[in-house]
Amino acid sequence: EGEVLDLAVVLAPLSKEQLEFIIAKLVATSDELGEEVLKLAKLPVPLEPIQQAVVAAMQLDESQMMEELQVLLSQGRDYATADDCPNAIAVARAVTDPFVSSCPEDDSEELQDFFREMEETWNAIVQVSGASEWDMIDGLLSGWKSTLTKKHGPIFSDALRALSRRRKEAGGGGGG
Repeated sequence: EGEVLDLAVVLAPLSKEQLEFIIAKLVATSDELGEEVLKLAKLPVPLEPIQQAVVAAMQLDESQMMEELQVLLSQGRDYATADDCPNAIAVARAVTDPFVSSCPEDDSEELQDFFREMEETWNAIVQVSGASEWDMIDGLLSGWKSTLTKKHGPIFSDALRALSRRRKEAGGGGGG
């Protein structure tokens, strides 16, 4: 007869790629469903689980910490790729801010890789940002750069230059 399925139980064993495929197929069948998916995708991301994951990652050894933080930071870049700047900023900031506050002193290869990842993520965010976000992004990046440069050399210089270019292209002056 009409057995009721628990959708969470049915979908739980599927991989991210399989779930994305199912969503793409469903969205392709209905414009209305596609609009609903886009609305859901633009909702503010819940930051508490990300913040908790960052705190947990900061307790790990440096190699594991960098690995966990890169996974979290990549979510910020994914939002930027999806042209969702508010969520991209929120996620990247939730990872970057506590990391910069308690950044390891050494210059390990893992740390340098993570710095590059942070720089690339914030570059991606700058590319999708609008004028209303530029001052905030400039303040964040400048503050983090000031903190990190003392121990690790110039970090976020590329992202700040990209932000300056965006401002000039828009006629808004150079800024930072």
